[in-house]
Amino acid sequence: MRDSEKQIVRALPLFSGMVEANFEAMLAGSFLQRFPASVVLFSE
Repeated sequence: MRDSEKQIVRALPLFSGMVEANFEAMLAGSFLQRFPASVVLFSE
């Protein structure tokens, strides 16, 4: 994940207060993937 993309994630309330080391560890293997609006990512 690019640094600019990490900054977008970091700005989300869920991750804004997270310790930097934990945030970096969480995103270590991450990548950005975009999905069409009609795709169901989670179903309950």
